[in-house]
Amino acid sequence: MTSRFVAAVMLVSCAVFLVSCKPKADTVTITVGGERLHVEIAKTPAQRQRGLMFRKSMPMNHGMLFIFPYDQQLSFWMKNTDIPLAIAYISSSGTIKEIYHMKPHSLEAIQSIHAVRYALEVNDGLFAKLGVKPGDKVLFNPEDRFEVEVQGEEYVILRERDIHAVASDRIDGGTGLYL
Repeated sequence: MTSRFVAAVMLVSCAVFLVSCKPKADTVTITVGGERLHVEIAKTPAQRQRGLMFRKSMPMNHGMLFIFPYDQQLSFWMKNTDIPLAIAYISSSGTIKEIYHMKPHSLEAIQSIHAVRYALEVNDGLFAKLGVKPGDKVLFNPEDRFEVEVQGEEYVILRERDIHAVASDRIDGGTGLYL
């Protein structure tokens, strides 16, 4: 009986270890509407396709930032997504061009009118709560850099070179860069 117990404990320990070794999503802190948001980065085709599907909840000041290698019209839907979301389509210069509300499980495509580089999904109501509107800027930490995988190849996007960064004062008094 003791050897079975020890074997079971070892098996459970190995399973816990393997689960803890699972790579975590890249996250960054951004500033939108004067508020810091913690966002996961969706940079690979698989991450962008899955997005926030199958999540039951998300903390209020969290979200997901979808990064694309070039400006283009984007289209998102809410298949298998349980959380009501809002999406901001953001230009390569960090300007929010459009904001839309998205209903859980809707198959309606929410397409950007403008060619944009980024999409930011947050809980529905957060942009309104923060007073965020088209024309506002998204502020990132200048140390962040993103690698974006496209069609099996990886592209490194550095803010200083590829994202037309603009120096700005951060709300904490430090220097930051807009997307």
